[in-house]
Amino acid sequence: METITRDGLLDSARDFAGRALEAHLQDDTRGVFLHAATSLEHLCKAYLCSLHPALLLELKQDQFHSLLHLTGNGAKATKTADKIRTVSGRVALARVEEILKPLPAPKDHLERLIDVRDGVVHAGLLDDSKRKETLAAWLRMGNRLFEELQVPSQERWGNRIEVVEALISDHLSEVERDISGRIATARLRLETIYRDIPEELRGPWQALRRTTIHLALTPDPDQERDEDLLYETCPACADAKASVLYDVEVDFDVEPDGLGGYDAVTVGEIRLLHAKALECGVCGLRLTGPDEFTAAGLDVVVEDQADDDGDAMYDAWKDSQLDQG
Repeated sequence: METITRDGLLDSARDFAGRALEAHLQDDTRGVFLHAATSLEHLCKAYLCSLHPALLLELKQDQFHSLLHLTGNGAKATKTADKIRTVSGRVALARVEEILKPLPAPKDHLERLIDVRDGVVHAGLLDDSKRKETLAAWLRMGNRLFEELQVPSQERWGNRIEVVEALISDHLSEVERDISGRIATARLRLETIYRDIPEELRGPWQALRRTTIHLALTPDPDQERDEDLLYETCPACADAKASVLYDVEVDFDVEPDGLGGYDAVTVGEIRLLHAKALECGVCGLRLTGPDEFTAAGLDVVVEDQADDDGDAMYDAWKDSQLDQG
């Protein structure tokens, strides 16, 4: 068995992508999901392998031989290359998400693809809308990974590039129509509620609703994922305190510690907030994922510079390192 390589995984991913698109043209839903999921898995692994082959290692005991093969030391391994164990498609996707956050498509749509391939979900149980959004999620994620792997657009999907573009465009148009309808429904819902609430009581009612929703969405401080909950203006009712949950990415700088290692320094508390979900306590509008935020006219990524005195923080940190030395 040959060593696992970025190019080998990439060629396999493109082969399975071609099979998935051919199955789509033949209305073979099961074939689409089966081949598309395998294409996604191999694309994720090709990207991880391009960073370092060891990122494909399954973190289990007795896998040191796999590590030797993946780091180019296979000659020293006690087991042959055909015994290499790499991560599953689900784990590969999770590792890619850690590096490429945010994903260009909802993760649950991508995981649905893997669920069908692995037999966890039956393709026949998905309605047409679910099938389309899953297929579009795969194609958009594929384009992102192809970009990271520096694969030109004309070399990604074979002679099916027009089909791919049409599928992505149709899905985004459906999302926009869906969001437009949900915004209109939220406004109508609020008008109906206000008919039964005297004007002098609307303020206290709004405050109670906002607080209830905000508390329900407040991140668990014990969870590993870094999240933050802020307010945003609701695109439906214009309430200024719709609750928005963000994934947080902090900007780190790395400096030598003088001892041969490095220290990570947070520069000025600059944080990138990646929109995850919105819920308005007043009109009840709910949004999830970047597609829905974009369709509603909201920013998907927000830069939050909580402390503008980044230079002073860095100088203080540098002084502390000199004092320790």
